[in-house]
Amino acid sequence: MACRCPAPLEPADPRHKGECCKCGRALSRVVDDTKVREFFDALERAVGAGAPAESDNPLGGFRHFRILAEYRERHGRERFGQSFLQKENIAEGFEEAADLAIYPLLDSIKEYVRPSEDPDVDLVLTAARHAFIAFEALRELAGKRRGSP
Repeated sequence: MACRCPAPLEPADPRHKGECCKCGRALSRVVDDTKVREFFDALERAVGAGAPAESDNPLGGFRHFRILAEYRERHGRERFGQSFLQKENIAEGFEEAADLAIYPLLDSIKEYVRPSEDPDVDLVLTAARHAFIAFEALRELAGKRRGSP
């Protein structure tokens, strides 16, 4: 049977890896490298041909995004452990999506004072639009989690 503790505790002793220290049951809901890799493999397949070619993007397109995302997840896991089990992750995502829309705006203001004067305002708006699309997808997911069809 799998651990259902609200805050599972991973063991320091490697002999008990995969067991919750509180209840002794299997830690199935924890984040691990395998689950993260499987998620990003699926995302890479889903993005597929829609992603910019690696050579077209000095930051490396999806490859760079994936490396950065996996690094941030691993760093967060080391810092916060399995605390995501106690959080409202979709609500956190709403806030992150809103922040994602704001960052390009702030950069535009920093560089050109007014976004309307930014020669790259189309990219600023594209980034913000994608943040809104993410927000809407999270809203739909939240509804599904609450039982909406």
